[in-house]
Amino acid sequence: MMTRTPITLLVAALALSPLRAEEPKKLTADELQGTWLFDAASRGKGSDALGMVWNANVVVKGNSITVEKFLDSKKPLTGTFALDPAGKVGHIDLKLDEYDLKEFAPVKIPAGTLAGVYRRTGNKVELGFRTEPGGTRPKSIDDVGLKLLTMTLVKAPRGFAEFPKNYTLKVTGSDGKPATGVSIGHFMSKRRDEAVKDSVETWSMFKPKKTDARGTLEIDFSDEGLQRFIIAWDEANGLIGFGSATLAGLVRNPEVAIELKPICKVKLNLTCDELKKSG
Repeated sequence: MMTRTPITLLVAALALSPLRAEEPKKLTADELQGTWLFDAASRGKGSDALGMVWNANVVVKGNSITVEKFLDSKKPLTGTFALDPAGKVGHIDLKLDEYDLKEFAPVKIPAGTLAGVYRRTGNKVELGFRTEPGGTRPKSIDDVGLKLLTMTLVKAPRGFAEFPKNYTLKVTGSDGKPATGVSIGHFMSKRRDEAVKDSVETWSMFKPKKTDARGTLEIDFSDEGLQRFIIAWDEANGLIGFGSATLAGLVRNPEVAIELKPICKVKLNLTCDELKKSG
């Protein structure tokens, strides 16, 4: 006869009972008051949009919201918000005023309401909206079936006045020692020199900068190329490393660290059925 211990019964009960989705944590307007910094932003799955708000911050006062330096423009993006409309926790409506893009093009973003969702995670607030005003509210921030405008906000530290003018990139080897003379950039490509017969494809970095004797590089905060994705490449020793920066992270600590690792080459064969169909 098989003996069933309390632990066995507990595991069986958990396996048979349906999993309950975590209830969203209610967010109050009082908790939103103050200045917030962008920690992440995207437009659709895998489409980074942090560059659109790189120099921006969000100021909440009452039920009014102001995005300062939106698209690095002198004119702020303004509007109002309503939390949990119809009593539904986790919902947010963002009513935006008309926004004139005349600094960049003869285009205006019409006024409208974005029906969105929010999620509290520790000291962060995640927001998700459909990319077009008037669209239906997404079911959740993780609704990958929709093209969502998502962002993660972190409360600015007390006394925040402006972003740092520059930040320090620190590159080390796997031994922890400073990596000197390493190429720093944000884009690499592999190509062949068409002017040289029988040349082979080689990797190159677009407009690289170099680390100093301490393995560091001072990066201008406004350098668009090194805002979010950073590549550290030691071509001579076959080493590479990657790093990233966020607004909220740099305000807390204006330093990004990258540790170099041996380059690992992976070969893949990609197929696309749709391309085959089109010939």
